Amino acid sequence: WPEHLRQAEIKDWCDEKLLPVLNKLNQQLMHAFGEDFGRLGDLTVIDPITIEQNLDRTVPFSVELRNIPFKQQEQVLFYIVDRLPRLIGRALDAGGNGMYLAEQARHRYGSGRIQEIKLSEGWYLENMPKFKAAFEDAKLTIPADADQLNDLRALQVINGIIRLPKAKTEAGVNQRHGDSAISKALAYFSSLQGGAPIEFESTGIPRVFGLITNHRDRFSGAIPRFLNQSDSGLIDAERGTVRGLNDFDGFDS
Repeated sequence: WPEHLRQAEIKDWCDEKLLPVLNKLNQQLMHAFGEDFGRLGDLTVIDPITIEQNLDRTVPFSVELRNIPFKQQEQVLFYIVDRLPRLIGRALDAGGNGMYLAEQARHRYGSGRIQEIKLSEGWYLENMPKFKAAFEDAKLTIPADADQLNDLRALQVINGIIRLPKAKTEAGVNQRHGDSAISKALAYFSSLQGGAPIEFESTGIPRVFGLITNHRDRFSGAIPRFLNQSDSGLIDAERGTVRGLNDFDGFDS
C-alpha cells in the first residue's frame, strides 16, 4: 500500500474504535500507560491506566496488535497517548525490537518523559510483588478477558522472582507469551512514578501509517484486538471488569 493510504486507514480505525472510549476518560484524573512490544507471533499490548480519586488503578481498555508493522504500531500508540488526560507515567518495553517504538516515543514526548524498560531479573524483583499485591488487595481493575487472564496466570515464581517463563502460553495463530501481563505490569509501574501531569500538543502531523481490520489480507494477517470496559461492545463482545483477580495458579508464591 502507498504510505498515505495506510496512514488514512489507521486513522479511520482509531477514530472509529479508540476515540469514543478515549473521550470517556475522566479529564480530572491522572493517567499513565504501559506497552509490551511484539512483532511476529507475539503481541504488542497497550494498556492505559487511570489513577482513581481513591488511588485505585483501572485499566479502562486494552489494545492488542498482532503482526502489525512498526509504523502502524507507532501510530496507534501515539493516537492513544496524545489523548490520555493528565499523563504522568509512560513505560515501554525497550527490549529487542521494542527499542524502536520506545525510541520513537522518546523522540516525540521527550527523553525525560518516557521510561524505556529492558525487563530484567532486577526489574521483576522490585516491581512484580507490587503488581501482584494490587490484585490481591482489589486495587487494580482490568477488562475481563479469558486470554488476558491466562497471560496473568502464566506468571510464575522462578528462583524467588515473579516473571514469565520462556515457554509460550499459547501457540499457533493465537500465540501468546503473557504479553498483556507485562503491559499491565508496566502500566501499574508507570502509575507509581509520581511525575507531574504534562500537557502535550502536537506540532504537526505524526509520521505514521495505517492499520486495517476488514482488509487484513493486505497486511498478511495483521489483526488488531480491542478490549473495552465500557458497554459499547467495540470489536469484541461487551467487556466487564475484574475486581481483585486473585486466581493466578503459578503466579502464587
